[in-house]
Amino acid sequence: MPQWMQILNITPDSFSDGGKLLTHDAFFQHAQEALQAGASYLDIGAESSRPQAIGIYADVERERLMPFVDAVTSLRQAFPHCRVSIDTVKPSVARWALEIGFADTVNDVSGGTFQEADESASMFELVAEHACPFVLMHRRGTPKTMDGLAVYDDVVADVTQEIQRQIELAVAVGVKSSQLIVDLGIGFAKTQEQNLTLIRALPEIKQALGDLPMLLGVSRKRVTSGNGRLGVHQREATTAVLHQFVASEHPAGTVDVFRVHDVLQQKTAWDLWHTLKASFL
Repeated sequence: MPQWMQILNITPDSFSDGGKLLTHDAFFQHAQEALQAGASYLDIGAESSRPQAIGIYADVERERLMPFVDAVTSLRQAFPHCRVSIDTVKPSVARWALEIGFADTVNDVSGGTFQEADESASMFELVAEHACPFVLMHRRGTPKTMDGLAVYDDVVADVTQEIQRQIELAVAVGVKSSQLIVDLGIGFAKTQEQNLTLIRALPEIKQALGDLPMLLGVSRKRVTSGNGRLGVHQREATTAVLHQFVASEHPAGTVDVFRVHDVLQQKTAWDLWHTLKASFL
């Protein structure tokens, strides 16, 4: 069975829940409910990666995260199985989160391509040093430029090759393949049809990448919007449809982790589908 990753955005401008989790109590309650519902990961980010988002400095990112250190400590004590990933592209922020025990996993939407001007170590070098799990996502450009970079000769082959190139760079500096989790970056420098093509090709891509664990993040993204007919907070049902497509059309274990905004709704839909399927076997 897959694991579930709860998105927790400590940001004023994220596309779905910006500004909703900026107090200790709101953050703690939301995270606790997700863990009680079956989340295995809390994915905490303080910089929005939505299209056209404006980047922030590392010190601002850390300042946004600091008020929640105690909450994360309490949650990890109450739910020892929980892993905490820091959702950042900046090596210095990831280092801070790992070294103070705020996080044990790094989720980098740039796939290791972002380099801070004043940071000597790359994200790959940092991950190798800490021997921590690393979510390596495919993205072209930045949130400001990525929508104009969705041009591929063959989106499946090109995305696979670009991820493989980043994997090779990571391994070259000491990252072990056992640390890696691959994210195809649905919605990042991809059109609607390209997103759906990649979702259909998940087993093929996973095999080409050596059967590395795969994370799928489609929750509330434009790919679930019905070509814009549904608002951001109306997309839980369509998110579940894509998850059930994976369950019904792909071999078991194709996706190892689903990254979602509402673990309770998504895991309940997944479990119900499998209960119904089992009753008809």
